Amino acid sequence: MNTKTKKQVFAFKQAIIDLILKLGATKTDRAVYEYQLMTPYGNLLISPMDDWIATCFEEPKKVPSGIKINRYSGKWNFHPQTPDQSWVDFFEISLARAGVNILAESLARAGVKTAAEII
Repeated sequence: MNTKTKKQVFAFKQAIIDLILKLGATKTDRAVYEYQLMTPYGNLLISPMDDWIATCFEEPKKVPSGIKINRYSGKWNFHPQTPDQSWVDFFEISLARAGVNILAESLARAGVKTAAEII
C-alpha cells in the first residue's frame, strides 16, 4: 500500500498550483474544478487532488487527436503512482505538449497576466 504523509500531499498539491498559476491559471467559482487555464484549444479546467490531477477541456472537439483525452467528456486526468516532483514535471511536459506554455509565453509578451483579462 502506497501511503503518503500530509506533508507529501501538501507539497504535491502546492507544486501543481504553483505551476498552473505560473502558466496563467485563474481561480474559478466551480465546486469541482478550482482553476482554469487558457490553452490553444479553449479552457482547461484543473483541480489538484491529494494524489492525482483532475483536468477537463471545456470544448473537447477543439483538442487535436494527439492529446489523449476522453473525446466525449473532455477529461484529461493524471493518476501518478507516487505523487511527487517527477509527476509535477510530467504534468508540465504534458501541458507543454498541449501548447499551454507557448500560449502563456505569448500572452505574457502581450502584457496579459491572466485568462480573466481576455475573457
